[in-house]
Amino acid sequence: MKDVSLDKRGWDVTARKNSEEFHIEVKGVAGALVNFLLTAREFNKAKVDPRWVLVAVTKALSDPQYYEVDAANVLAHARPYMYKVSIPKDTFS
Repeated sequence: MKDVSLDKRGWDVTARKNSEEFHIEVKGVAGALVNFLLTAREFNKAKVDPRWVLVAVTKALSDPQYYEVDAANVLAHARPYMYKVSIPKDTFS
């Protein structure tokens, strides 16, 4: 297992099981619901990387519960939440 979270790849951990490689995004929440934010990079990687998988940890601070969620399930339940807007200064009147 290798932590690659600082490399901005769209996942946090690269792991192997036998000869198969997995790209694991880890999300931890304090509550009991599997409810979290996904960056655009993570979302886009989930769309194209067949090795991408999410591990959600609920009750992370008290009684951790782990859930493995495949990319298709993550994408099916993802909803737009925020947009970045950068307006060039030369467009202002």
